[in-house]
Amino acid sequence: MITGRKLLTVPGSCLLLMCLILSALTIVSCGNSNRDNGDNVVKVTLSDYSMEVDGEGVEPGQVLFMVTNEGNMEHGFVIEGVDTMQSFDDHLKPGETRSVRVRLQPSRYNLYCPIDDHKNEVMANVLKVEESEEDTTPG
Repeated sequence: MITGRKLLTVPGSCLLLMCLILSALTIVSCGNSNRDNGDNVVKVTLSDYSMEVDGEGVEPGQVLFMVTNEGNMEHGFVIEGVDTMQSFDDHLKPGETRSVRVRLQPSRYNLYCPIDDHKNEVMANVLKVEESEEDTTPG
């Protein structure tokens, strides 16, 4: 027999659960999904013969690419532009996620899988890097 302890009642448990849920939602909503420590973040998903890039463009500066291979075969990842050529040293295995941080200038960058003919099999995309347009009209 337990004495001297009071168990949470059902209304108390519900209140505690609601507080935890609201706290979690507040934390999630305060985060910026396109920034990580001041970097632009681009999420790339590789599948067998497809590449999805989260968003159409980013601002110049440090860009963190989070690349996930959701396919059943190995895939590579290349960032190619006028001022840069960056790739992983070895291929991503199925289910693997890696990141690479690159400084990008205003331009367009080709993103693709360099394995065999994957680039021509729709495993390619273009990332636009440009300054954000600020509202300059007088208020």
